[in-house]
Amino acid sequence: MPARLPTGTYRALRGWVLDSPAELTSLRHGVVDAVTGHAGSAPVSARLCDAIALVVSELATNALRHAGPPAVVELRTDATSYLLDVADSAVNAGPVLAGIRRAGEGGFGLQIAHQLAQEVGWYAGATTKHVWARFPAA
Repeated sequence: MPARLPTGTYRALRGWVLDSPAELTSLRHGVVDAVTGHAGSAPVSARLCDAIALVVSELATNALRHAGPPAVVELRTDATSYLLDVADSAVNAGPVLAGIRRAGEGGFGLQIAHQLAQEVGWYAGATTKHVWARFPAA
């Protein structure tokens, strides 16, 4: 799964710096507002908004839980897709798909991202690890 961000002419829509899980609700609302605001008068499906909001929440939660604050979230777009990038400082710990677990034990954020996003990947630089997910705009 390691992979650089998709290439293209993505431009930033909005960014967030999270210092605690208490900020996740605001993050989810902010992502939905950014997607619907970007679309203008074009209809945006509730399914797309829900998918992006759920995935950003899961990836940001993972970043805060496993790397500690801050988690840096950026939402970008090109003409055809939305790119969600969540960065943290755990460069030596790549994301791990959860194995078999009992209900309620958690740990399924990356699996959720794989189910809802068109593409998911990650890469680590010298000081920052990035986990990203791409969603079709339509």
